[in-house]
Amino acid sequence: MPRAAGHAAGIGGLYFAYFAYVGLFSPYLSLYLAGIGMTIAQIGLLMAVPQVLRIVGPPFWGWLADRGGSGAGLLRISSALACASALATIQVIEDGGLDNATRLGEHAMRRLRAMADRHASIGDVRGKGLMIGVELVKDRRTKERAVELREELVRQAFLHGLLMLGCGKNSVRLTPPLNVSEAHVDEALEIFEAALNAAENS
Repeated sequence: MPRAAGHAAGIGGLYFAYFAYVGLFSPYLSLYLAGIGMTIAQIGLLMAVPQVLRIVGPPFWGWLADRGGSGAGLLRISSALACASALATIQVIEDGGLDNATRLGEHAMRRLRAMADRHASIGDVRGKGLMIGVELVKDRRTKERAVELREELVRQAFLHGLLMLGCGKNSVRLTPPLNVSEAHVDEALEIFEAALNAAENS
């Protein structure tokens, strides 16, 4: 079973990340949570191929009805704020958000890989669209994890005005919004390098 990956809809430059692998696999059932509401409010999306819906559909609606809901009841138990947030996210995607995520993701990856030439502590830069991970290591050959450096980088970035999330034990995740500008990406990467310099020298 695939693990959950917390990210916003479209951040990888595609509506859903698995679209990049169509032909390699196609899921029978996809459950999409939180990211479509941009964490403002909880909302989910369940997609399934017709064969699964024919099997799962009736029992699910029966389960929901037993709890006082119905097909229309899904709207009653949801939130107007969550629905508005999801619609706004979809609008950003349809107004060029996917192209922006792809273009600026490539731009950020180029800059981060150039940064890796100046910082031996950057062991790897990887990602798709604006969902980018930077792995920190003590030694590129052995790939020994730089756990303390990652913690200090996150702290220094915060002190410099950039909020980042740790990912795993020794990586950071960079996930700006879909409608981010190139100027903001460049500013964030400048802060990132300044924070990394401070963390390496602390």
